[in-house]
Amino acid sequence: MTDSDSSRQSDEIEALSAIYGDDFLMVNETEKLFDVRVRHEENSWWSLTLQVLLPKNYPSSVPPVFEVHGTWLGDCDEFELRDKLYEIYRDNKDECVVFQWVEAARDFMNEKSVLYGDEYGEDANEVADDDHGSPPMFDQTSTHGTSSVPPSITWQTDKDQPEILHGEPITDRKSTFQAHLAKVNSEQDVKDVLNELKKTRKIANASHNISAYRIAKENSQVVIQDCDDDGENNGGSRLLHLLQILNVQNYLIVVSRWYGGILLGPDRFKHINNCARSLLKDAKVIKDSSRKQPHNHKESKIKTRKIKNKH
Repeated sequence: MTDSDSSRQSDEIEALSAIYGDDFLMVNETEKLFDVRVRHEENSWWSLTLQVLLPKNYPSSVPPVFEVHGTWLGDCDEFELRDKLYEIYRDNKDECVVFQWVEAARDFMNEKSVLYGDEYGEDANEVADDDHGSPPMFDQTSTHGTSSVPPSITWQTDKDQPEILHGEPITDRKSTFQAHLAKVNSEQDVKDVLNELKKTRKIANASHNISAYRIAKENSQVVIQDCDDDGENNGGSRLLHLLQILNVQNYLIVVSRWYGGILLGPDRFKHINNCARSLLKDAKVIKDSSRKQPHNHKESKIKTRKIKNKH
């Protein structure tokens, strides 16, 4: 880092803090990691959080590192916004660009709220989170009825719907994780379960719905398996690895994450695996969450296919 870069970074952070006030949060002063909350004037459900890390050689030679999070933000919207921000950086090399990024994100958010407003309608107002961006939660007892098991460990009983078990939520630094489990015997079952989960508005609006499944074909050594990160890089592959080492077959596991505005680093993978493992244990799919079942090394043919319908 040059003295010029360091000085310019400090000046930029000071200016951002002054401009955005309570919407600016310094996460790690030493690493120069901070959040800027981009609020929608009428409905906080449309708000965004831009988390930025200033590298040592910014702005002289590299752009800021960033993540953008919003309840409404799908993959296509996120890619579009990322392209806009990188284009701003390319057009303003050797300049401080975070203020321009925040305002570009605000314009993008406002445009999408107008474009999608009629489509989301009352749903957007109903799931609007509070001013601090807490992740939306839901009452499983009202959604899935009564049961002799705890409300958070409840199978759906409608014969026309896939049976889905919902685990105990884990919350850390405003991010909440919850696992969902279903028995599946075909890739169509996987699609049906994912579609059924999306009918629950709070699950559909999670920041990420990470999934993995393994299906043993009858009278065959072939195991069909696949995973989906849903924007949480490497989340799906780690979830699939958990199913592999526990030798779990004919189950789909989905872990929903509601992002709370603070990066968790590697801890997010710990929470993804822990809530998935706990649900597998509660469902008696595995005997003991502290003891791994041996992997069946005789499975000689592994066939993987992609989940085509993104959730």
